[in-house]
Amino acid sequence: MGKRAFDIFIIILAALFLTALYYLGWLDKSGKFMLIPLLIFYYLGQYSVKRLMKKEKENGE
Repeated sequence: MGKRAFDIFIIILAALFLTALYYLGWLDKSGKFMLIPLLIFYYLGQYSVKRLMKKEKENGE
């Protein structure tokens, strides 16, 4: 599975999970907007891993 396909899969999985929680009534009124912070943290995590790999490659580790 390519990186782009994996990204799309994770985004769809998170959206389905939050939709299910919403329909079960386990989220409050602001819970339907939880996908936004999840996506932000997901992409921040990808950025930090990419930066760490680049730094390790530069140091020859």
